[in-house]
Amino acid sequence: ESPNHPTSELSIESNKARVSFHDLHQSYASDLSLVINVEDLPVTSAVVEREVGAAAPTRELAACVTIAPAMDANLDDNINTEFIFVIDCSGSMSGSPIRESVRAMRLFLQSLAPSVAFNIVKFGDSHNQMWNQSRVVSEATIAQALQYLQRVDGDMGGTNLLSPLQSIFVQPTLPGRSRQLFILTDGEVENLELVKKEVSDHAGTTRV
Repeated sequence: ESPNHPTSELSIESNKARVSFHDLHQSYASDLSLVINVEDLPVTSAVVEREVGAAAPTRELAACVTIAPAMDANLDDNINTEFIFVIDCSGSMSGSPIRESVRAMRLFLQSLAPSVAFNIVKFGDSHNQMWNQSRVVSEATIAQALQYLQRVDGDMGGTNLLSPLQSIFVQPTLPGRSRQLFILTDGEVENLELVKKEVSDHAGTTRV
């Protein structure tokens, strides 16, 4: 089926399918999209489509490879990870950028698995960490984080990312957990080369 172009004919024979479209020669506002539903997933497959009507030397091909690894349905219940969200609250983030960052953070919080530990750090000229140590996801901790986000704004001056990173890296990782940092920023970071070196120096313990 196609979500944006009407089909006129669909025929399926063994492992082949043929789809015809109404008025495909006309100009459309969107690209042609074709949704193929496959039974008995997970399956790894490759599909090659050949251009019809063109001479062999100029004929174009389109290929689609689908890789669907088998997943443990209970995987999310055993994620031993610490997520630290680092939010740029410098003056350049005021207005729409900080609103989008807060909106993204709310989505992140709603998607965290119950076994995950997390924390939020906001920074500008200085930085502020929500908790001294990351806490495991619960209704209470998510509620506290959402409340903390209400006080997040683009009102902290410059973009000194190096200082909060150094503060995070000096803290040991939580026992039995890997640590990942997510940085939400508009990219106008001070001392960029020093920031890159700091991240590289701690790549063995923290993924950024």
